[in-house]
Amino acid sequence: MRMQDPDFFERFQRGDKEALDAVFNKMRADLYRRAAYLLQNTEDAEDMVMDVLLLLWKKRDSINDQDHIAPWLRITIRNNCLNVNKKKKNLLVNALSFEDPNLSEEQTSQRLFLEYISIRVQDLLIADIMQALDHLPEIYKEVIVLNFFRSLTMSEVARVLKIRVKTAYARRDKALRLLKDTVKESMKKIF
Repeated sequence: MRMQDPDFFERFQRGDKEALDAVFNKMRADLYRRAAYLLQNTEDAEDMVMDVLLLLWKKRDSINDQDHIAPWLRITIRNNCLNVNKKKKNLLVNALSFEDPNLSEEQTSQRLFLEYISIRVQDLLIADIMQALDHLPEIYKEVIVLNFFRSLTMSEVARVLKIRVKTAYARRDKALRLLKDTVKESMKKIF
């Protein structure tokens, strides 16, 4: 079964296992890439993808149209990853506030403010980079995903894509230049 099949959505809403498998097969790589980037941890990303797919399965009755499945998954994976990161940041802030008892209240406040600004800038950059990654031409995006998110060597990337190693390097370098331009533009907006 595939998501393009005419009876897919009806079977999905009925709870057909093959329909969930179709969603899993179609969306897993995209969701994993997003989660791995936001969480910066491949194991957590795998867990997050499975959690979100399970949540989709539980809430499938609330999805009224087949075209809403992919956006729902993307938004949910992003929000859940951001919530996990927010919890980690709160733990960091709490740890920092107790880190040095010799700091004055003003120094502690300054330190927390700088940490907060740093985290916000990181969040903005990550969001802009993810958006830019989504808009990269597919031949560049696939090299970045395989090399950085799947941790394949460039030789392995070339073998998977059935291209020469030099071509894989050239595509990766072009993609990184495009992403670097995005980061520069983001920094201009931030500062």
